[in-house]
Amino acid sequence: MELQCLPCISRLRDFQNKQELNQIPQDVEEPEVASAVTLVPTWQQQVIGGQIVMACVTVPACMEHIEVRQPTAEERAVQGGRLLQGRVDLP
Repeated sequence: MELQCLPCISRLRDFQNKQELNQIPQDVEEPEVASAVTLVPTWQQQVIGGQIVMACVTVPACMEHIEVRQPTAEERAVQGGRLLQGRVDLP
């Protein structure tokens, strides 16, 4: 079984939804869905019982949708548990 790129599928579904709402002309060509070359980690968010749950999951992706970059200092601090993201209200 050949896996398809999940971001490509999302782009196609978004295109189709916009076309149904007449936000995109009917004569515009649909974006292609590429075959996945690997599984990549990504953060997904779900609301379960009123709680926001974040999980790192792997999704199939093509070379176009694989983004490799160095994390920022803030991202490294959050990952290491030294910095909690959120809003701080000062008195």
